[in-house]
Amino acid sequence: MRTRIGNKWDQSTSGQPEYVVVEFPYFVKFQPGFPKGTLAEKTSTTNIYKINAVRLLDWLHANGYSNYSATELVQRTKDYERLDGTIERMFEII
Repeated sequence: MRTRIGNKWDQSTSGQPEYVVVEFPYFVKFQPGFPKGTLAEKTSTTNIYKINAVRLLDWLHANGYSNYSATELVQRTKDYERLDGTIERMFEII
């Protein structure tokens, strides 16, 4: 399985949801509730789906495959950015 995540700035600047492109073998059966998104491309051996990243992460979290939901990941990222900014300011040369 290959995944590709778009530009991280796409969602914040455009207000549009972020998508993940995932390639599965053509014979895969999805579990109930899996957010398979839309079929983007077919090859002779695989199907490539465009999946909403928030829905996918929330599904992974709900089913025990991820430690964070999308909301928790955003909060942790903001916390890290604040901490990183604080550390950067501590080492600025005046």
